[in-house]
Amino acid sequence: MRQLKNILTLLFIFIFTSPAIAVTLSPKHKTALKIECEKAIDDGLFLSKNKCYAEKTTIIEQYGYAWTDKLNDKTLARKIQLKCHILIDDGLFKYNQCIESKVNLALGIVREEPLQPPLEYVPEDKIVDENEGENSTEQKVKIVESDNPKVHEVYKMLKESVMFVRTINAKLDFTEEQIQKAEYGTCSAVSIGDNLFATNAHCVLFGEQEKMSEQKISDFICILPITEEVSWDSKCNWAVVTHIDAYRDQAIISIIEKDRKVDFNPPAVKIKESNKVNIFDPIYTLGNPQGIIGIFTEGKITAINENSSVDGLMEATSKIYTFDAMIEKGNSGGGLFDLKGNLIGITSAGDTRRMGKKDMQQFNFAIAIDEFLNLLD
Repeated sequence: MRQLKNILTLLFIFIFTSPAIAVTLSPKHKTALKIECEKAIDDGLFLSKNKCYAEKTTIIEQYGYAWTDKLNDKTLARKIQLKCHILIDDGLFKYNQCIESKVNLALGIVREEPLQPPLEYVPEDKIVDENEGENSTEQKVKIVESDNPKVHEVYKMLKESVMFVRTINAKLDFTEEQIQKAEYGTCSAVSIGDNLFATNAHCVLFGEQEKMSEQKISDFICILPITEEVSWDSKCNWAVVTHIDAYRDQAIISIIEKDRKVDFNPPAVKIKESNKVNIFDPIYTLGNPQGIIGIFTEGKITAINENSSVDGLMEATSKIYTFDAMIEKGNSGGGLFDLKGNLIGITSAGDTRRMGKKDMQQFNFAIAIDEFLNLLD
């Protein structure tokens, strides 16, 4: 009797932790899932097969499970299975997509293009510095496609409103030689109104002065959408600074010259003011770290303070969010968003000693969007 009770207990645990309860996978789907999860566990992405199976099958269920049973032609179904068989090693999702696309083609069904997944940071294993040995804490950071379907929806909503900004540290009265030799920087900006983009003052200022309030505003500010490929050959939408508070690292820029063949009118994001933001609220960031376009990260708010000493950038007090999502240089001017895609702040600075280090908590800052609305007023 005790043995039967133990067996029933094990069956209860298995049934109520099994991810296959909602989706009944074909044998080939199961093979793809097994291969993918074995690799994921070896890479340290999951601690157990059950956890991996649960997440992967949830993604398939939300995307749409596909199989050849919709076809009345067994010969055609067999051919499709053989053609897609090679993708089993590439994982459950790609195998499922292959089956779906070929079955849809046979049935004349047209599916809308799937959302392009956002990119996100994933710290890799620790790099061992030959000079420091095992004590080195430097981390590689790889960029991968997010596999969270909910993130895709937010990313799709926001990517047309977040910009890539390239600024040359020069003025119009510089000689051509001076302009060519001038340094440049890359940042981000967020559309908050009709031809109004919020960014950081340090993204559009330059000079050797330690205080930003004493630096010059660049006359060469280039805005490009992250929805298209960005290169040095990209034609600029030239912008000027319309509002700036260098003491608080805030700037609003507007386009004055469009140099693009396509109509360029980025939609403004929705805004949520700081009185509706709480400690530990989950957040996303979207920006262009190190000049890499459209990187999405996720984390949570860890502090909300009035601050005037963020990384030496500020000379006056502003409302600041501290958050633990990973950002780097180039994220400046990008967006800090809630889970619904509402803009709550502009990512501005971080502790560079911690950036990209898997064994250290991220410690980064964003200026509350309220501050930029006050700047407009």
